[in-house]
Amino acid sequence: MCVSGTDHFNGIEYNPYGSRQTRTRSKDRRAAYRPSGRRYLNSLSSTMINVNLESEVRRSGQCRGGFLFRLFRRSRARKEDPMHPRLHEKHEPSVDSAVRPHGSSALRRGGFWAIIALVLATLGPLPAARVAAAAPASPSLKPSVPSGQPVGASVTWTAGSSGLKSPVYRFSVGLAHQPALIVRDYSPSPTFTWTPLREGTYTINTAIKAGFAAIARNGASATFTIASRVKGKNAVVSHTANPLVALYSAPACAKGTMVVQFRPATGGAWQSTAPQPCGGETSINIQVAGMRASTAYVLRHVVSGSTPSAPLSFTTGKPPTGLKITTFTEKQAPTDQADPATPVIFHALIPNLPPTVANPIGTDLSGHLVWYYDSLHSGLTNIWPVRSLPGGAALILGTDRYHPKGDDVLREIDLAGDTVRETNVDIVNAQLTRRGQEIIYMFHHDALRLPNGDTAVLGATQKKYNNQDVMSDMLVVLDPNLQVVWTWDMFTHFTPPATFPASSGICSVLCALPDPKSHDWTHGNAIGWSPVDGDLTLSFRNISSVLKINYQNGRGDGNVVWNLGKGGDFTITSSDPYPWFSKQHNANLVSPTILTVFDDGNVRCNEGKVKGCQSRGQVYKLDQQHHTAALLLNVTLGQFWQALGSAELLPNGNYTFAGGFSPPSREAEFTLKGTKVFELDTPVSEYRAYRLKGMS
Repeated sequence: MCVSGTDHFNGIEYNPYGSRQTRTRSKDRRAAYRPSGRRYLNSLSSTMINVNLESEVRRSGQCRGGFLFRLFRRSRARKEDPMHPRLHEKHEPSVDSAVRPHGSSALRRGGFWAIIALVLATLGPLPAARVAAAAPASPSLKPSVPSGQPVGASVTWTAGSSGLKSPVYRFSVGLAHQPALIVRDYSPSPTFTWTPLREGTYTINTAIKAGFAAIARNGASATFTIASRVKGKNAVVSHTANPLVALYSAPACAKGTMVVQFRPATGGAWQSTAPQPCGGETSINIQVAGMRASTAYVLRHVVSGSTPSAPLSFTTGKPPTGLKITTFTEKQAPTDQADPATPVIFHALIPNLPPTVANPIGTDLSGHLVWYYDSLHSGLTNIWPVRSLPGGAALILGTDRYHPKGDDVLREIDLAGDTVRETNVDIVNAQLTRRGQEIIYMFHHDALRLPNGDTAVLGATQKKYNNQDVMSDMLVVLDPNLQVVWTWDMFTHFTPPATFPASSGICSVLCALPDPKSHDWTHGNAIGWSPVDGDLTLSFRNISSVLKINYQNGRGDGNVVWNLGKGGDFTITSSDPYPWFSKQHNANLVSPTILTVFDDGNVRCNEGKVKGCQSRGQVYKLDQQHHTAALLLNVTLGQFWQALGSAELLPNGNYTFAGGFSPPSREAEFTLKGTKVFELDTPVSEYRAYRLKGMS
């Protein structure tokens, strides 16, 4: 077969750039995951073939000299050319033409469809998604407002197609003459709201296909111009969708960097955004956050090596009616030993709050609101904030209206709350299936932006072992275009125990597994980055282990480098009778030798039954070569928390430990000597909290 792309027939992948590889496709996976168009047919009607053959032949990547392509062109030429001699031949119906002993005569009399039937019989059954799905009849792409909108304006794009069953839509955006990046991968929603922060002429594309597993697709494109808000040499400040966030638009600067400074109009210290690079001839647009509600501020920009600009006035609004804001109480004001460089806290609340509670939110150290995400109008429920990103963006997980439960959406948001990029479990599973891998049933617990722009995210898996359903974890790495480039499956590297104790956890909260009573074997809850070697760490709560896996910036084979925890590869030096963490959260290598972790302590505290036993904040010094460990910091946190928590190294060398499932949740800062220098409490359970230099 002549192939110029990657194709699949009955579990065989044809790779034009290498050898043919057999992919094993398990029956249980096919049964568990059947998106629209995933069923396979054993018989094909001539109507289906007539509708789809040309796109199938071209799409399959066969070279123009291939047999099917030549055959189709010959048939089409006869149909379209009125002078073709075959169109003027007269044929009498023949009841035995299909069973004549001479194949050549049968083919001549049976015509084109007999040849196709013979070819398809040789190839075997084809996926319905590739044969039965007709291309969109009339794709369209329309904006909600005319071209020429200013930077920061929201434009809702609506894609349309008729004659396509169960369509899914992908949206991508790029500046003219530059590659477009996917801003939302295939989803049943035909609309996407785009809020650009850079002026210029853009190309917006939509691709449409019949179901997630389909290969055939069609689409439409449009160009759209975004105009600068800056007129002349003066900066402009504008409101955004978030009333606590300003959009500051400044004239272009030739070299260096630019920051925006802000403070209350009544006076006080200037706060600053993260620096943005100069260069180019377009305006610089910066979202400014970190301001309290209903307060007057002044803003100015500063280019490195220059004097500040004239200040501009901006007054913040307040959160919308119906959106509840969590309250915080300062239990201990920051002492002079507290870290002065991180005056803002990013609060990631527990994911099973109602959408009427803003999540995540940002406060100052006294607990005053300075930022929030409008979860009420986000289109998501069960919002699970997992990471704050440099410059003010954040990664969140959530459940959209297309799934009854389980977080099926991975979304990146900006400070205004606008969606920057988004993908979902269904299209990730379609990619995993094409790679010959198991699928995931939901995203959960963590996502991490890697230095090269890729994003690692945890997904839940399920398999049957010893006649019982077992839940575990898969790490999926997506490139900046939201495509799967690397995976790591716990089931591939470890085998579940033969039996589970009666007290073992099950998949219950936010569960989207086929069997919601699956034994929760590993319960992955944190992804970490090892900058010295480009490897990753994974924290597994239910086995009280932290694994380092061979990632090597995406080139690794996934083998386990080491296992940290009780019974693992490291020997620990400590006078503590129970030095190791258990049922831990947010384990991270903050340097080649330092690992921070929130030790919930469920095993040590016997699930809270040991009187006076408390959760701990821990800092380990590791010798990765000789597999030795020592505790640098091992502080009790005031009470026992059954779950949740985070640990963080601050710029001045202090550590902060935060979170807790049983209210109150708490953020507490400690020196390396174990002295507490700050505490903030809240009655709502927090999953994690991070100290920041600023919201933007």
